[in-house]
Amino acid sequence: AAAALLAAALLAAVPAARPAVIGVDVGGQNLKACVVKPGKTPIDIVLNEMGKRKAPAVVAFSKGKGERILGEEAKAIAPRYPNLVFERVRDALAQGFSEELVAKYADTFHFYNITADEERGVPVFNAEGGQSFAPEEMMASMLHYVLDFTKEHAKSEIRDAVLTVPPFFGQEHRVALLDAAEIAGMNVLALLNEPSAAALQYGIDKKFEETTHVVFYDMGATNTWAALYEFNSYTTGKGSTKKSVGQFVPRAIEWDEALGGEDFDVCLMDHFAQEFNAKHEKMLGGVDIRTVPRAMGKMRKEVAKTKEVLSLTANVNAPCNVEAIYEDTDLRSSINPPKFHELCADLFARVAAPLERVLERASEIGVTVDMIENIELLGGGTRIPRVVEELSKTLGGRDLDRHLDSAEAVVFGTALYAANLSTTFRMRPFGLNDVTTYPMTISMEGEEDSSFLPPLKVLPNKRVVSLPFTGEDAITTIKYGEPSAEDVQLPPGVAKAESLGFNVSGMADVQEKYTLGGDRLPTPKYESANITKVKMHFGVDRYGLVSLNKAEAIVEVVEMVNVTIKPPKAKKEKAPKKEKAKAEEGTKAAEEEGAKAEGDEATEATEEGADAAEDPAAETSSARKLLEDEGAAKGPEEAEADKSAEESDKPAEEGEKPAEEKPAAPKYELKAKNKTFKPQLRIEISPMQYAGLDAPTMEAAKETMRKLNDADLEKLATAAAKNELEAYAIETRSKMRDEDSGVFDVSSEEEREVFIEALTDAEDWLYMDGADEPSTAFVDKLAELKKTGDAIFERLNEMQARPAALKAVNKWITKSKESLTQWPESKPYINATKIANLLEDVEALEEFVANKNAEQEERSLLEEPAYRVHELAERVAPLQKRFDRLKATPKPKPPKAKVNATKTNATDDKAEGEATAGQGEGESAAGGDTAASDGGADEGGQAGAEGAEGVEGAADVDAPAGEEDPAAGEGQEGSEDAKDELR
Repeated sequence: AAAALLAAALLAAVPAARPAVIGVDVGGQNLKACVVKPGKTPIDIVLNEMGKRKAPAVVAFSKGKGERILGEEAKAIAPRYPNLVFERVRDALAQGFSEELVAKYADTFHFYNITADEERGVPVFNAEGGQSFAPEEMMASMLHYVLDFTKEHAKSEIRDAVLTVPPFFGQEHRVALLDAAEIAGMNVLALLNEPSAAALQYGIDKKFEETTHVVFYDMGATNTWAALYEFNSYTTGKGSTKKSVGQFVPRAIEWDEALGGEDFDVCLMDHFAQEFNAKHEKMLGGVDIRTVPRAMGKMRKEVAKTKEVLSLTANVNAPCNVEAIYEDTDLRSSINPPKFHELCADLFARVAAPLERVLERASEIGVTVDMIENIELLGGGTRIPRVVEELSKTLGGRDLDRHLDSAEAVVFGTALYAANLSTTFRMRPFGLNDVTTYPMTISMEGEEDSSFLPPLKVLPNKRVVSLPFTGEDAITTIKYGEPSAEDVQLPPGVAKAESLGFNVSGMADVQEKYTLGGDRLPTPKYESANITKVKMHFGVDRYGLVSLNKAEAIVEVVEMVNVTIKPPKAKKEKAPKKEKAKAEEGTKAAEEEGAKAEGDEATEATEEGADAAEDPAAETSSARKLLEDEGAAKGPEEAEADKSAEESDKPAEEGEKPAEEKPAAPKYELKAKNKTFKPQLRIEISPMQYAGLDAPTMEAAKETMRKLNDADLEKLATAAAKNELEAYAIETRSKMRDEDSGVFDVSSEEEREVFIEALTDAEDWLYMDGADEPSTAFVDKLAELKKTGDAIFERLNEMQARPAALKAVNKWITKSKESLTQWPESKPYINATKIANLLEDVEALEEFVANKNAEQEERSLLEEPAYRVHELAERVAPLQKRFDRLKATPKPKPPKAKVNATKTNATDDKAEGEATAGQGEGESAAGGDTAASDGGADEGGQAGAEGAEGVEGAADVDAPAGEEDPAAGEGQEGSEDAKDELR
């Protein structure tokens, strides 16, 4: 039902064949994937290799060989080899190695050999065969496993994905998860907080006429969170396109990263282990069963069933029975709900804490419990009745809601978000705002700490930070917490608040470029230059990661530029219309010419400004030339020009045309203009704690992953080759011993005994000496056995198929010969040469079959056959084709008689037609003699066609139109029979 509703949200898919996308719920104990692809079912939960809707988040390495084992297969061996099966790897991401981390795994009865990576300082999981893997590599194996079974499910290659992260993941954890995805070959489109994924799945198919508040509470296997989301709608479009679009905004998110459903399992395991220790103290001899990995591995499997019974029934004893838990001694015990509540009282006391903190945040923004429409429960841990009771008590006895699939709501929401980011799909519009879950502060040298990211800031986001320019490098630190907070909440495993450091340099280069010397004297180009501040452009992307995208200095300068002086407008006198029009035209032309000149001069000024840094003297000389005094002494020519201009200003006498005015040359002056330059500065990033994988380490990790993947493929190929070899040996040995199978007729007793012995030896070798051989060895062994087996079975198949094939061929030969013999009379329009040639070839086939059959009769069934059935088919097929083509030769149509006006003309035409027919008969005979062969030479074929026309009259007499040839029909029937028998 959930998939159907979500499919409706995917309005359409782009018809082009593009890769599908997936959403992956990366849980601490299980992995779930949901694929979105074009088709009738655009969104669907992915089934793993065992057909289950969730896959174990475990990776194991086989004892001795150290082969990687993933998923269900790894989970199956966990009870026997718990120290070789690695679970809860997500908890180790971005963690530094510490004894506390090792103890954390030991306290939950995960007996792993964990040491420190001396170079990176992170924990390393030591597996069988001397192999060691960082947490990112372990996580990469799990993500590769998801890609593998998702590709098999979707029947297409998949790389693009959106991964969920729990809300307590900080910068360091997100970087580590992205590193793991890159190693696995997964292209991550975004990281999505689990609460936002659940909220998207909840709201995508709903309409919110008014603001609605919903609380989501999720207790998974390893952690718990609660979140308050506000749903409402906004209007888009106008008129007929106007519509309401839903959206949500997170208002509060709280969590307990150390409380999950598995903690209740551990509580029960500890209880039953203490019971066993007390009951079998003498047998144990001082051994604490809690320190025995295999015993606790077996118990973990059974305790999960015990907790399930406690979750489904009330006041009923839930059994816990483990056979041969230690030294062939069984564990037999049970527990009732009250005892369960007593043992896990400290855990139940923590259940409601995240919800209580969310309600506190809600009250701060004016949202009361009564205003919350639903309290949606998610996660397997909420199936424990006492958990629900504790939550209801916090809400004053209010009933809780389960409108969502508690196990799959998050993964479906993640898939919808992936579809929204992909260009392949068109989603129903919905406003999704994921947010940061940790507030962050920015700290700069010489400045007070200030808020960088407030709580629940929408992602993605951009932040611009400015600080005064001092000429020194700007050192900036991004820290967790609010600026004034005393108690800072840190992500798990993060030792200090400082997360990222940025060093912005290059200030000296900016000073050198825009100033002279240490006194910042103005350059010839600039009247003044002032480097005011440094701007840093930060971004928070869809992964929730902070980055410094660019840093720039802000340089404010005053530049001297040439500006055109516009002449004052002269007073205009009234003039006749014609003269006025001419004057306006002249003025317009002058203005256009002046504007052009002004533009040219401005261009020159810009170019001079650009070159000023290279040649300051040139710029100064040019400016001085432009500022020369207009009243300076002029030469005779200039004086004459001035005199002419004065005369032109005098009013024209009556009857005279006024002289045309010449446009004045444009004049310029230097003016100060404010400009701002933003030269880029250098950026160095220095993570304060977890640095992620550098390029060489990443490449080495990818190479390790490639080797593991190749080994997996080889393992699959080996298993397939083993199965094929084993199946052949068992099945063939059975046939060799079956008297009714026909094998006894085509093989000797000695041959069978030798072959049976070879088959038995191969089967024994399969599980003994050849057990560790590569796939090619099993393929070669099978090919060797088939050399003998194929020869025997070929003789058997030939013996069984030969009688029916011979009968069919001989029947076809008989029918064909009969038809070919009759055709010269019943179908005279068919080329006689072709009939004769085909008949000759059919008789040759008849002779071949007779000879081969006689030869086969003389041979023993133990020998190779004289011929194969397929040889008969290959010889009959071309003859049959020729026969069918000749039989299908159309009967010629009679010539049309000409219609004449007089009876005489009609008689003449009839006589002419008879003469033509007689001539045709002669040509037919000639054509038949000329035809060289049945192969259809051009000349012979043409002659045969003419002959067919020539005998048309006789054919009409002897065989009227529409009359069937019985012999031809029999030949066709025989032809079809032969086809059926020889197939």
